[in-house]
Amino acid sequence: MTGVAGPMFARDRRAGSRFLAGLLGGELGSAVLVGLTLYVAGVALHAVGIPSSVSAGLLVLICVGLGLADLLDRTPHSWRQVPQRLVTSLTPGMLGVTWGIDLGLYVTTQKVSSLIWVAMAASVLLDPASAPVLLIALALSTGAGVIVASTVPGLTQGAGGVRWSRWTQRTLRRVAGVSILILAGLEGMQVLLG
Repeated sequence: MTGVAGPMFARDRRAGSRFLAGLLGGELGSAVLVGLTLYVAGVALHAVGIPSSVSAGLLVLICVGLGLADLLDRTPHSWRQVPQRLVTSLTPGMLGVTWGIDLGLYVTTQKVSSLIWVAMAASVLLDPASAPVLLIALALSTGAGVIVASTVPGLTQGAGGVRWSRWTQRTLRRVAGVSILILAGLEGMQVLLG
């Protein structure tokens, strides 16, 4: 995002501001939609009467699978990114909204690690009411990060935005994988002791 927003903001502050506002608005809209969907799924799951120890056990299994996937450099995600062709066909505000909705759906874009999937699974399995709050907080934090990275001079690396090397991505993914496995172990111990 900063690869588009930063140069757009530098060329035309109004257009860049409209893009960033649209991006944040689109992400928030998607966050509400996905958060409510997860909430309904979690409430339905709990309404069936699944014991909390079974829900926690499922979370442990999910965490082990996702942690191992990250360690093996196989984080589950779509390989596509937001449609680049829209840059020339939409106004800055509408481009931001469109890309924000796409990014906020989470399942349609690339991921560096499985942490988002763990957070979503935990909210559904353990506390469905936290799902909308979690996703809105994620949308606000990622939107704020893009806004800061796009508007603070010198924060990004040139016109192409922030570029993470393959080594950096793999390192972050492995750190996430180890963290997820530690979380799985802690949750597993709680299930066994609780």
